[in-house]
Amino acid sequence: MLRRKGFTLVEMLIVIAIMAILVFVAISSFTAARRSAKLDIAADSIVSEIRAMRSATKVGRVENVDDKVKCYGLLISKEEPYVRRMEMDYASIKGNEADICDASTVDYSVFESIEDLEISEIEKFETDVNDVAIVFKPPFGDGLVAGKNLVFEDSIPSEKEIYINVSIPNRDETRIIKYNALNGNVERLYVQQ
Repeated sequence: MLRRKGFTLVEMLIVIAIMAILVFVAISSFTAARRSAKLDIAADSIVSEIRAMRSATKVGRVENVDDKVKCYGLLISKEEPYVRRMEMDYASIKGNEADICDASTVDYSVFESIEDLEISEIEKFETDVNDVAIVFKPPFGDGLVAGKNLVFEDSIPSEKEIYINVSIPNRDETRIIKYNALNGNVERLYVQQ
């Protein structure tokens, strides 16, 4: 009796079905991991940009020799554009005020980060707000906090933290950025989902 070596059609269909299931599971896992990594990168880039603005202020970075020393910061908003860089003149004395960041000279530029970035929530000193400006003034990079109108807070309350929730539209997953208004420290909080 002759025996044929090979696979039957049923065996081949079972193997193909198993492979299709494995490919589907792998692709869906990869998509979730990619989305999570994209959110991590977006939050980390905002944290890095806040640190860069503070560093630029501390070193007194100027573009030209004739330029004035600048205050640098970010305006973070729940509305587009979500994050904007700010640059304004620093005045050691202006009129009857001293040691100020001159909000009348503010220049905005859009912060290019991950597309589909969204700021879903901003909590400033335990109050939900629509936007917050974090500005650093020379020479030590002292932090100032304001709203979109750039009226800076005279004093920092005991609830000194600002929390910024970064998310991707139509997703439940978020990343939280914490900024301490007293010492200028900024970090991304790692929260278990």
